[in-house]
Amino acid sequence: FLRSHPDEAQAYGELKADLAEKYSHDIEGYCDGKDMFVKTLEKRAMEWAGSGYDDSGKARKNAEQ
Repeated sequence: FLRSHPDEAQAYGELKADLAEKYSHDIEGYCDGKDMFVKTLEKRAMEWAGSGYDDSGKARKNAEQ
């Protein structure tokens, strides 16, 4: 999903970098900070994967039929 959605990948990378700086000695704070973003991203990724179509509406070659 992230390879097909570079904006999502960039946002995730930026979030991780910000959280790593803010919670450099607090792994729980770091993980808590990512939690909602990751859950939302995972939901969208599962919906996208289940659709069998890319964002332009074309069938993905690797989609299960």
